[in-house]
Parts: sequence; C-alpha cells; structure tokens
Amino acid sequence: FASPFVEANVLVMDGYGDDAATSCYVGAGNQLTRGWHSAFFNSLGMIYTFVTGHLGFRMFEEGTVMALAAHGDDTYVARFRDTIHLVEDGRYQVNMDYFTYDRYGLLRPFSDKFLAVFGPARQPDEPVTDRHKALARALQIRIEEAVLHVARGAAARNPSRNLVLSGGVALNCVANARVLAETDYENVWVPPCASDTGAPLGAALWHYHQK
Repeated sequence: FASPFVEANVLVMDGYGDDAATSCYVGAGNQLTRGWHSAFFNSLGMIYTFVTGHLGFRMFEEGTVMALAAHGDDTYVARFRDTIHLVEDGRYQVNMDYFTYDRYGLLRPFSDKFLAVFGPARQPDEPVTDRHKALARALQIRIEEAVLHVARGAAARNPSRNLVLSGGVALNCVANARVLAETDYENVWVPPCASDTGAPLGAALWHYHQK
C-alpha cells in the first residue's frame, strides 16, 4: 500500500508471524491475495537470528553478521546448504536435524549435529576467529540463495516485474541487491520499516484500503 506499484509480488520473510514465517502475496490495486506460506518454524529469520547469537552477537545485531560474512572463506558453505533445502515451486525447508528451537526455543536452538559440524558457540568476550567468519559467510550465502529461490518462485507463479520485500529478512541489503541483479524483477521496493516496527503501519493501511 505504501509502495509506488499498482501491482506487485509481495514477499514477507521474518522470524515468525501469527501463523507463518514466510508468506507470498500478489498485490493489485488495494487487494492483497496470499498464496504460499511456510510453517511457523520453517523460518529463515529464526535461523539468521539464532546463528547470530551462536556467533556471540546480541539480538538485532544480524547486520553485524552480514558484514562479518564478507571476511569469511568457503569452509562451511557446502555443509551449511544442508541446513536449508531449496525445493520445487520456489519453496524451502529448514532441515530440523540441525535445530531444536521448535522444542527448546532460545534455551537450546541447535542440535548436537549442528554443534559437531559448525563448532561451539562463541562467547561475547572471545575473539572472532576465522571459523566464526566462515560460519557467518555460510549463513549469509545460504540465506541469499533461499531469498533468490523464493523470489524466482513468486515470479514464476505471477510474472510481475515489481517486487515488494518486507519482514526482518528484507533488511538484508546484500540479499536484496542480488534479487534485483539476478532475477527478472526490474523494481524492488523495501519499506523503511520492514521489521516488526512496520506492523502497526501495515495494519492501519490495510484497514484504510478496505473501505
């Protein structure tokens, strides 16, 4: 509703919402029609947040991890791809063999398998090592690949040249740049309050446009 587009595909990718973590919509005029949406725990945003904590950073420091990724090598890239599977029709599936946040939340978000493959958590007062940089890079690359996959899937279902991205994952500017450069979308718009802070504004705009 706040975008410059009359019609667009809309992707909401966050840690979680009321009933989903990722939702795909088609927007036309003052109407939003929801198509595919992921399950609550099938969440790119949760993965990014929990790995941010595993790397010794605080909540809302995901941007620091995105920057740290630029300094990492490819040590973990191939193995991290097993944590998020890209499936047909522009969908993805988090591999819960690596995670236990669906049962234990913040108390124990990772399984023994994750710790065996990617190593123990970094404490905030510990130095950042090459291993931590490599894990940040693996995380960032797989999230970028997943976002591209979902965006292409939305375009295949509804071939719009316009895309609106929202939710906390949409604050990942590196992933957004790849969407614009590597897909058929000609215009990508991210609202200035793409995270939870935009929920009240979005609710007000939706209600206004239902008149």
